[in-house]
Amino acid sequence: MSVLQAEKPLYKHDCDDCLYLGSDEMRDYYFCKKRSFSSEGTLIIRLGDNPQDYFSMPKDVVKSGLASNALAEDTVFAMCYRRYLEYLENK
Repeated sequence: MSVLQAEKPLYKHDCDDCLYLGSDEMRDYYFCKKRSFSSEGTLIIRLGDNPQDYFSMPKDVVKSGLASNALAEDTVFAMCYRRYLEYLENK
């Protein structure tokens, strides 16, 4: 993996149902299925310790955005999605 991989999150995360996918220099990456509005789960990017310091996007939206080239490969959600796929390959 080309980014730094932290063994534990950089920031507090208040959902015990989320799967930690790793960190880079400034972000933590998560996947959550249980508390997601999407049947395929949600990708989460955490940027700080405060509850509002995150962005999220349904995994199926990221997947279809990448497939249709509507979402660039170098976006943070594309990076999170690749980490999720890597987790699936290695579990």
